[in-house]
Amino acid sequence: MKITFCMLAALLIQGCDEVPAGRETPATSDASSAVCEVIQSAEALPMGLEESSGVVVSRRDPDLLWTHNDSGWPAEIFSITKDGALVARVPVRNADSVDWEDIAWGPCPGGDCLYIADIGDNRGVRDRVSVYRLPEPDPRGGEAWASERFEMRYPDGGRDAEGLFVLASGEMYIVSKGTRRAAALYRYPLPLRPGQVVELELVRALSDEPLELLDQLTAADVSPSGEWLGIRSYRSLAIYRTAAFIGGDTIPAIRFDLEDVEEVQGEGLAVMDDGRVYLTGEAGFEDARGTVSILECRLP
Repeated sequence: MKITFCMLAALLIQGCDEVPAGRETPATSDASSAVCEVIQSAEALPMGLEESSGVVVSRRDPDLLWTHNDSGWPAEIFSITKDGALVARVPVRNADSVDWEDIAWGPCPGGDCLYIADIGDNRGVRDRVSVYRLPEPDPRGGEAWASERFEMRYPDGGRDAEGLFVLASGEMYIVSKGTRRAAALYRYPLPLRPGQVVELELVRALSDEPLELLDQLTAADVSPSGEWLGIRSYRSLAIYRTAAFIGGDTIPAIRFDLEDVEEVQGEGLAVMDDGRVYLTGEAGFEDARGTVSILECRLP
């Protein structure tokens, strides 16, 4: 999602306010700064990657990250170093880019694949959204081919969403943002069916009403083991035990205020089993650059 200059001003103003009563969400700002340490704060990404909206760690080269732009950019993914240097810009063939908002790891017949979530919908008017599945390309360069496209619609009308996570079972979950309507968790019912439009299942609401701008949910990620699930907003991070969260638990194992990360517009999240967390963000301003940050968190 692009945020205008006026919206950014609102972000800064709201950052001084308390979270309103009744707005406790998976990533509200009631957070302890003691559970995570910022070890890299908002390193600039290369030009051409101004709107980094999702991030994962490469499995072919764990020293590298994969990320992608938001809406209005070509269908491509970028491999970068962990301090933000560009390694390769890889076009994704057989895919469209309407509003890519997240990237995740999940299973596929050949092992593990990348899942790219074309689920952004600022106005909540899309009648269907898509997730692309593709084998990981060479992070040093080349091309990627989206081998499958999974189309889906919400059971309760269009939603803006920016979070996707996939379990080892193949279940895909979408976390809606909470812009015009309450935030919610949705599940794609198995089996995965490329070539069909499948109605998502509402798992549960994540808020009682639309969220304040800073508390809107901008990314989700499950750790490689599947044990940990991270959900972030513009200003905070919450990490849950995955099974407990899906089952209805609202109490995170970790909640952390992201103020010291110094992102302009935080959108991407990758959670590792050792507590390392990667964050990416959009530039927010014209001619500015996206960012990548790293946390080390103490998981229970």
